[in-house]
Parts: sequence; C-alpha cells; structure tokens
Amino acid sequence: IAARHENAWIGIHGQGVTQLDRIIQRTGGERLVFGTDWPFYHLAATLAKVLIVTEDKERGAIRHAILRGNAERLFASRRPA
Repeated sequence: IAARHENAWIGIHGQGVTQLDRIIQRTGGERLVFGTDWPFYHLAATLAKVLIVTEDKERGAIRHAILRGNAERLFASRRPA
C-alpha cells in the first residue's frame, strides 16, 4: 500500500527481520515509523531488528529515517496552519 500511496505510513512493529528488509527494499525506508506493540512485541526486539537490517553503511540514512526522521516528517505534516 505504501509503495502505491504517498499518504500511507507503516508502523514496523512486529515485523520479522526478513519482512522488514523487504519493506525497506520496496519503500526505500520512506514513511516507515518505528514503534512497538508492547506487551506483544518488546520495544528492544523491534529496535534490534531495525539495527540488524540497517547495519550496512549504505543504510545509515534509512536507519535514521526509521528511528526518527520519518516520524518528524509525519508529525510536522500534521501541524495546523
């Protein structure tokens, strides 16, 4: 959905490493938001998966986007004028 619709954002909590890698490949890391489904998925588990999938230097910007930048963009776009 996010690959086809620019206004769709994805919470990545609960995704496995392989699936998260596929999501990043399809979206380039755009509009992916870090989060958790606590108590079903622990915050540390989700963070570990993001760190594993983005450990290559080429994905440093994607790591930043997922852990911070995308949320900043999302919330900034929601501010009233």
